[in-house]
Amino acid sequence: MLPRQKRASSLLPIISVQTKQFHAVTQSFAQRRDAIPSILSNFRTLSVATGVDTPLPFFSALQRAARFAGRVLVCAGLFTAALFASMKVAHADTEYYRHTLFDNSLTRDAYFYSSGKASAPSSLELVHGKLPVETQTFYTPPNALRLKWQSAQGGGWDAEVRVVNFRNREINFLGDTLYLWCFTSQEIPAKDLPFIRLLDTGGNFSAPLKLAAFSGAIPAGRWVQVKIPLGRFPSASIHAFEPRHLRSIVFSQDTADGAPHTLIIDEIRIGGPEAAAAGNPPLAPKNVRAKGYERHVDLSWDAVAGTSVERYIVYRSFDGKDFQPIGTQVRGINRYTDFIGKPDQKAFYKVAASDRGYRQS
Repeated sequence: MLPRQKRASSLLPIISVQTKQFHAVTQSFAQRRDAIPSILSNFRTLSVATGVDTPLPFFSALQRAARFAGRVLVCAGLFTAALFASMKVAHADTEYYRHTLFDNSLTRDAYFYSSGKASAPSSLELVHGKLPVETQTFYTPPNALRLKWQSAQGGGWDAEVRVVNFRNREINFLGDTLYLWCFTSQEIPAKDLPFIRLLDTGGNFSAPLKLAAFSGAIPAGRWVQVKIPLGRFPSASIHAFEPRHLRSIVFSQDTADGAPHTLIIDEIRIGGPEAAAAGNPPLAPKNVRAKGYERHVDLSWDAVAGTSVERYIVYRSFDGKDFQPIGTQVRGINRYTDFIGKPDQKAFYKVAASDRGYRQS
């Protein structure tokens, strides 16, 4: 899960508006109730003027029904107003989505917000036309993206990672630097790394840059954080490319060396200059609770006070000794569900708090 700056919620606390909401709701229902006698009166006047013979028992029954409906409306209004007044504010962490391009995949086989294509004789590993998810090697659990390619003369390939899209999301990234973590089991020379370019929501795009210009060779067996200033991406479209409205990042074939390469990519984000972590790591969460069901376990814990916490890392063990990271939860959400698959299993859990520098409690 990506590190995030301190959120700044734009929601107005409901405690400051609940009184107005209460009066508005009750007044609305009272107006509906008071309108019923007027409607009945107009109906009776119309029946007399037109000479329609309407039995008096009909009016009596209708009036009783109207009085009952009025009471129901008043009760419904009071209940609705009380519900508004008792609600607690839920602050959406919009700041997180102004820095995150990729953190983890909900699906275990292929990343939904991705696509790729290759032209022979070059090749690119895809699962149902999407980039595969790497579940064994990751920077933050439970997974990362796997970019596996082979570049050949006369061919080409492109792999696109898109911003997570959901209803009413405002794509407006904050920061001036693109960050991504890279890992490989076998060293990839700088000349064999791909191009990288960006696209915005308006259909504008940047010119490609050599990833190696900012990463150098990727050593074997070690995570490397690549930092690319957004100002280094020159616009290549008719209209100016807008990095704040970033839609996707595209990796493309560069040197045709004919050799297969695999690059694990995780934690793609937009942010400002990363300052060195100062002070002590965050405190560990307290009161970690677990409730088991047939095939899953619900976890919860007390939030860690302070602004240094960026995420929570969940660990699981089946023997109480060998704990492995299984998931990440964003700051502000103090619960996690672990689907263990088989029934009648005993599991042990730990939860660690992690800061912007990925230091854990």
